[in-house]
Amino acid sequence: MKKSKSNLVPVAIICGAMAAVVAVPAQSSDSMEEARNNTRIAEIRRVPSMPFYDSGDFAYWEVVRRGLSAVPDLIILVEDTTPSGIPASNYGGEYSLGDLAFIALQDIVHGLPYLATPHGPRNFNEYLDFVRSSPENRKALRSKLGKWFLNVRMNLRWVSATAHPAGGWFELPEGPG
Repeated sequence: MKKSKSNLVPVAIICGAMAAVVAVPAQSSDSMEEARNNTRIAEIRRVPSMPFYDSGDFAYWEVVRRGLSAVPDLIILVEDTTPSGIPASNYGGEYSLGDLAFIALQDIVHGLPYLATPHGPRNFNEYLDFVRSSPENRKALRSKLGKWFLNVRMNLRWVSATAHPAGGWFELPEGPG
């Protein structure tokens, strides 16, 4: 079923000298298919290899460069277990589109919240393993990220970094945490 535009709430985001108006999902029943096909993040489906800070794929960094306008769709996509075709050497198998969305979110907004894990994440790979271990974990992460973004979106500020492939990132004024 196609979601009508009335299910999106336009939100103005002002971060220092940068401003954007983004459509934030009004309901949690948003379609992953719609998010996956959204032109703001469609490139995520064409990423051929996992990017790194100082290198990587143009399609991935194009999604990240879209900044806050891509965040709502990427949050929805966190639950998507569709294989991306990119080998996940640390996990076996391959990254899902949801994994790529979560990683892109971290490149757009530094200081994203994490879910509580049984032993606490000792590193990002271990945390991603936890998220990937069940659909409930993915759903909980999507919910936590969505609520967090709605609460902090007006306070995010742009940090310019010319060496960063996207030119910088957003963070809360007190910094990542």
